[in-house]
Amino acid sequence: MDRRDAAAHPGSWHATAFFWSALAIVVVALKLLGLTLDPHAAFFLGDSASYLHTALTGWIPPDRSYWYGVVVATIVGSTQSLTPLVIAQSMAGAGTALLAAWWSDLVFRPGRAVLCVVAIACALEPSQLLLERYVLTESLALFALALQLLAATYVIVRGNWLWMPMVVLSGVAVIALRPSLGPVVIAVCACAPLLARAAGTVRTGSALAAQAGTAILVAVTPLVAANVHTGTFLLAAWSPLLEPSDLGDADLQDRVLEGLDLTSPDLFTRETNLWHPDGLVKRLAREVPETEELDRVARQAALAIAVRDPIGVAVLAGRTYASVWNRKNRSRLMHWDVGQQPLDAEFRRRLASSFRLVVDERPPPTPSSRYYLKVGSWVAPAYLLAPLLLLAVSVRRPPVQRSALLLLAAASALILVSVAFLATLPVVRYLQPISWMMIASCIPALVGVVAAAWRSGPKGGSTSWPA
Repeated sequence: MDRRDAAAHPGSWHATAFFWSALAIVVVALKLLGLTLDPHAAFFLGDSASYLHTALTGWIPPDRSYWYGVVVATIVGSTQSLTPLVIAQSMAGAGTALLAAWWSDLVFRPGRAVLCVVAIACALEPSQLLLERYVLTESLALFALALQLLAATYVIVRGNWLWMPMVVLSGVAVIALRPSLGPVVIAVCACAPLLARAAGTVRTGSALAAQAGTAILVAVTPLVAANVHTGTFLLAAWSPLLEPSDLGDADLQDRVLEGLDLTSPDLFTRETNLWHPDGLVKRLAREVPETEELDRVARQAALAIAVRDPIGVAVLAGRTYASVWNRKNRSRLMHWDVGQQPLDAEFRRRLASSFRLVVDERPPPTPSSRYYLKVGSWVAPAYLLAPLLLLAVSVRRPPVQRSALLLLAAASALILVSVAFLATLPVVRYLQPISWMMIASCIPALVGVVAAAWRSGPKGGSTSWPA
C-alpha cells in the first residue's frame, strides 16, 4: 500500500501491517514445521564438499562460489553443527516466499487471500523446500535474486529510482553466491529502466541515466567472481562437437583424445567428460596442470567450436533443453539432484570430526527429497515453458503490468538459455529461480482472469484481462 492509500484510509496502514505480520508468522511456522519433519543437512558432491572445505580452511575454489563458503563459516561459527545453516536457509526461504507475495501485491494488487496463496505456494514449492536443506548456494542466492527482481519491479511500476542501488547490490550478492546467474542479474538491471520507459513511468533520459547501475554491476562482477574459471565447463558442455584441431597443438590432441568417445548419446556423457578421472577435462588437466593455463586452453578450444560450428552448438542446446521434457530423463535428473550417490569415506570423516555429523555412505531418502521427486516432476514442465507462459499472461495487460511480466519473462528465458547452452547436464534444480517467478506472477494473474470471466460471463460482457 502506498502513501496515498494510507492517507485516504488512516486505519488501513494498521490493517496492512497486521496482515503482513500474520502472513510472515504463517510462512515461518510452515518452515519450522518442515524443519521438524526434515531437520538434517544434506549434501551434493562435490559441490557441498568444496563449500565446506572453504568454510573450514578459507580455500578458494577455482570453479565455484567462494563467498558461499564464507557465509557458511559465518553462520556455523564455532557451533560445530550444520543445523544453524539449515535454519538460516529455511528462513531465507520464508523471506523469499514473502517477497513473492510482495511482488504480486505491487504488480497486481490482488485480494489478500491471493497473496496468502502466493506466499504459501512459494514456501511449499518442492525445489525450494529441498534445497533449503542442502549445503548449496541456491536458497540464499534465490532470496537475493527475488530481492533484485522486486527492486527492479519498483523501478518499473513506480518509476522510483531509489530502488536502483538495491537492484545493483542484490545483483552483486547473487553473483557472489551463484556466478552462473551473472547474465541474468545483469540483464535484469539493464532491462528495468528500459521497461520502465516502455511503461511510461520514466522519461527516456532517466532510463538511459539509470544504465549507470548496469555499468557498476558489470564492473563489480569480476571482483566477486574472480576465482571462477569457466573454460573447462564450456569445453565439456560442447565436447560432443569437439574436433582435434580445436585443441590447436597436434601432440596435445593425440594425448588428450586418444581412445576417448565424446559422442555417446547417454545423457550424462558431458558430465563424465567434466568430472571423471578419465574424462576430457581431467585428461587435459594432466597435460596442462596450471589452473590459469588450463582455463585458457579450454576456453580457446570452446571458442573454436563456437566459431566453427555455431549451428551445431545451437542444435546441441536444443537437444539439451528437449531432454528434460522426456519424463524418464527428468526422473533420472531429479534423482541426481537429490544427491543419491555414495558419500566418500574422507568426506564422511570430515563431517564427523568438524560438524559432529555422522552420515551413512548412502543417506536414505528424506521427506523433502521424496516430496521433490513426486511433485517436482509434475511442475517442472511449467517452468520449462515459463517465458512463453509469462508472455501469454502479459497480453492485453496495462503497460505497467506488461512491463513487469516481461522482466520475469526475460529473466526466465535467460536461465533456460544458460542451462541449454552452457550446462553439461540440464539439472532440474537449476530451474528453482523460475519457480519463484511463476508463482509470484501466474497465480494472481490467473485468479484475476477467472474472476473477470466469472463477473462478466453471465452478463455476456467482455472477458479481457483485468487491470
